[in-house]
Amino acid sequence: MTLTGRLSLATHPWLAEHTMSGNVIVPGAAFVELAIRAGDEVRCSRLDELVLEAPLHLAARDSLALQVTVGGPDAAGRRPVAVHARTHGERSDGVTRGWTRHASGYLTSEPASAVAAVVAEKDVWPPAAAETVDIGALYDLLTEQGFGYGELFRGLRRAWKRGDEVFAEVALPEDADASGFGMHPALLDVALHGGELFAENDDVTMPFAWHGVTLHATGATALRVRLTRAGGGAGYAITATDPGGGPVLTVDSFVPRAVSADEFADEFGGDQVHDDLFTLDWTEVGAAESESKKGGGSTVWAVLGAAGPALPGAVSYEALAALLGSAGPMPDAVLHVPQASADEPPAAVRETVADTLALLNDWLSAERCAAARLVVATTGSGPVDGAVTGLVRAAQAENPDRITLVHLGPGEIRADLLTEGLRSGEPEFALHDREVRVARLTRATGVVKAPEPGASVLVTGGTGGLGAAVARHLAARYGVSELVLVSRRGTEAPGARELVAELSGHGVRATVVACDVGDREAVARLLSDHPVSGIVHTAGVLDDGLIGSLTPERFDAVLRSKADAAWYLHELAEEMALDLSMFVMFSSAAGTFDGAGQANYAAANGFLDALAAHRHRLGLPATSLAWGLWEERAGMAGALGEADLERMHRSGMRALPTAHGLALFDTAVGLGSPVVLPMRLDTAAVGERGRDVPAVLRGLVRSGAPQRRSAESAPVEPEMPFEERLAAMRPRERAPFLLDLVRTQVAVVLGHDGPRDIDPKRGFTDFGVDSLAALELRNLLAKLTDVRLPATLVFDHPTPQAVADLLFEELVDDPDAGLPLGAELAAIEEALRTADPADEQYASVITRLRALTEAWSGPRTDQARARAADEEEIGSATAEELFGILDGELGELGEE
Repeated sequence: MTLTGRLSLATHPWLAEHTMSGNVIVPGAAFVELAIRAGDEVRCSRLDELVLEAPLHLAARDSLALQVTVGGPDAAGRRPVAVHARTHGERSDGVTRGWTRHASGYLTSEPASAVAAVVAEKDVWPPAAAETVDIGALYDLLTEQGFGYGELFRGLRRAWKRGDEVFAEVALPEDADASGFGMHPALLDVALHGGELFAENDDVTMPFAWHGVTLHATGATALRVRLTRAGGGAGYAITATDPGGGPVLTVDSFVPRAVSADEFADEFGGDQVHDDLFTLDWTEVGAAESESKKGGGSTVWAVLGAAGPALPGAVSYEALAALLGSAGPMPDAVLHVPQASADEPPAAVRETVADTLALLNDWLSAERCAAARLVVATTGSGPVDGAVTGLVRAAQAENPDRITLVHLGPGEIRADLLTEGLRSGEPEFALHDREVRVARLTRATGVVKAPEPGASVLVTGGTGGLGAAVARHLAARYGVSELVLVSRRGTEAPGARELVAELSGHGVRATVVACDVGDREAVARLLSDHPVSGIVHTAGVLDDGLIGSLTPERFDAVLRSKADAAWYLHELAEEMALDLSMFVMFSSAAGTFDGAGQANYAAANGFLDALAAHRHRLGLPATSLAWGLWEERAGMAGALGEADLERMHRSGMRALPTAHGLALFDTAVGLGSPVVLPMRLDTAAVGERGRDVPAVLRGLVRSGAPQRRSAESAPVEPEMPFEERLAAMRPRERAPFLLDLVRTQVAVVLGHDGPRDIDPKRGFTDFGVDSLAALELRNLLAKLTDVRLPATLVFDHPTPQAVADLLFEELVDDPDAGLPLGAELAAIEEALRTADPADEQYASVITRLRALTEAWSGPRTDQARARAADEEEIGSATAEELFGILDGELGELGEE
């Protein structure tokens, strides 16, 4: 008999929580589940033996075909069973991929003999004379060994030990569904974690052989487990009951096997795809894609800047003000190449970023620029260009379809390639070897080598949340002898002394130093006093705000702690001839995509990414880790509110558990790439964003199958423009439709279940809409309706009803005919115009209308005057002041 199936992270996403060396590995317990399930079909439900022969890797893009085969019975009634798998599809050479056997053994119908032992102690838990075992550090140890467990696989709750026995309580998370399994593989895998308490050393072990496995009950979510060591060997017996003592599982013998470091590297450290690690790749724009977006006509270019490049056919303007003051028509595209000064990078980056920031704000606020595209170019001038890149990417995230970023190669600037790139519709592209290439994130691949931090490591931000976690990791995982932990407050920082004592327990001499790493002289003294062999730069500060509210001063502190410090550490380490084996910088994914509200932080981290590439060109060690979201809430991450977390979750960003993040640290540094993005992305959630998927993520989202039609069917009609859809509705349907649209998008932005939760007359500030949420709402509505809306939308129109009314005015040619109230008034007017004044009902209708008029003109007139006064005050404020008012009001509400 053969059972077949498929396995992927799309169909079984929980498998992503079981990794080794950064790779998703199907747990050995899953093969037990498969074999027992196959045995049920032939009435041989006892797994007499199962040997695991090869680990089953599961990359995010894989769809694996499974086969579980059961042979005929032998003389004793045993049937052979085997589990095979292969990746769907063909290899690049057209050859079908072969099957790999991952497990094999025998099934039997013999009854279990161990049930009585399970029941014997069911009324005594934990058993008498069993001593409690501290399991607090167990998962940290497993992480250090290369195992990565998500919440589903961290279910060991309590444990006790009595001689050669371990007793444990294990459970799945409350929201886990075990109904589709005999025993959920995660629960059985967790039951084995108690076996780590038998270990006499820190050797890495993996499941190897199972004997006499019988499942007595199905659907368990919590177990009491007893592990009994057999005769001093590596194996042990397993008995498991439900919390009431009823038998669930018995295993006569389970045998793990030790894996050497070399074998572990061979099995899990080869040239593989690393699911939670990404790199930025530049791919050529497909000819069909480029042609489909070109459209007709030529593109009219202008160039900004006194030292701007010569672009054939383009008109040059010294500044944007000159372009805006010209009498001619606005060009289609305006090219600006920021000019970095010859100063040292810390000074040059401030000057260049300030100039670029001013240009972006002037461009975005000028009504005349609304239909044109600003094209900001970089020329590969190193870390300063990296900062400009981060800044522009953040501005693009806040203002879709207004700005394009282009990276120019050496030599003459070709107008035809610039135009081709612009017409591709991509927000960012590069000109390389006479080709237009676009940026795409791809999962990192390559051989992982164990990082070598050296004997002494300096950690900036070393007493903060992530800095302290890294310090503990370096002490426990790499056995460094000395750690220099740098922070502004030194030993006065919260938890600093306790951290030093903890590290001393690992045999590490830890020194906490107060130092402003944004001060070159202070960094020089630091490295002179502590000539370390490794550097990990985690320090940083946040000063978030929309780009219109940022100033050069608000960039300064962010650049100082992140970019300036990195440059001084790089420059002074070379001047002092420090023999560094590790130079790691903690950057952020905000510098690559979705940096809305963090333009200054994106610029600082773009500087770090470019500095890492610069060091690589010099042959120096460097890794910039552009992290996604961490679960760790200490330090900068503590500034994130529930709205921020919900926004990130909706965009597909999932939080990294600290243990998993540190495992990714090892893998990412070991890849040897200058820039790696470690983050947990839910690609299904990303795909649900539809047209809003950031361009850089499009290579990670599996597009749906193309829509096809038969030759006889009618051609598929293109999607009707929004305004035409609205016009096709009956007049009385339009206003309710637009209001429902607005309420739905408000619900999306705020994370509500649906539009019913949104009172149309309630103010946005009452809903908790902050400045970033306001901008997101504006962008969503603008994209859906194709109406250009101001950044101050929620201030000018402070309720969902007011926004819907605005959209109605913009999109409906005859507003009165479409409003329900207007339609009713039109009907009354028509009735009165044709009515006979002599009719006895005529006088009563006139009386009622006068009463209605008086009722509406009293208190409502007072409300209208008050509202007009508020609108006059708001109308005189700048966009920056308005967003500040909004966030300030919400802050006061939070304090209350």
